[in-house]
Amino acid sequence: MKPPRLKLKKKGNDIETGKLLWSQNTEGIRFRSSPVVSISGKLFSCSELKIFRLHAATGKIEKMIKTPFNLEVTSRPLVLEDKIIVSTADAGIAAFDLNSGKLLWNFETGPALVYSSPYTQKEARTVETSLVLKGHLLLFGAMDGKFYAVNVNNGQCEWSTDLGGPILSTVAISGGIVYVADYGGNLYAYKCN
Repeated sequence: MKPPRLKLKKKGNDIETGKLLWSQNTEGIRFRSSPVVSISGKLFSCSELKIFRLHAATGKIEKMIKTPFNLEVTSRPLVLEDKIIVSTADAGIAAFDLNSGKLLWNFETGPALVYSSPYTQKEARTVETSLVLKGHLLLFGAMDGKFYAVNVNNGQCEWSTDLGGPILSTVAISGGIVYVADYGGNLYAYKCN
């Protein structure tokens, strides 16, 4: 038996008064766990098996991409000029064409060491962290305990290192150093060229 799910609405409020301007809870958007990304008057977010682009002023769904992946993770989508890249609860990370919605590539991590995402099954390949773009590399940690560098153009892994514990926090870059923290409380630092 599955536990009951929280029903949340995406809402738009006036920044100065707090007055509700709009709310949106159709197409499964109310089950969203990912943060919203705002770019040029558009909002991007994920919910269940879908990626959404909404008009920021009205909340109207302008684009909906249906995916074969469970997107119930806490990471924000990475929106680029021509593609959107998302973390998944069951299949690593995936890139979609921003206009057509076509799957461009999928990079599967190893199976999660700890299951953090609801409704996932054995062998889930979960990525809870947001993706950080450095040059042509997507840098991220995964629930399989590895820190990855994946090519943003083709989804090929350029390198990875096994830290031994699930990674739940997004990597940070400062002063040419990439910092990665694992579930065990260890902090790692890598030179970033």
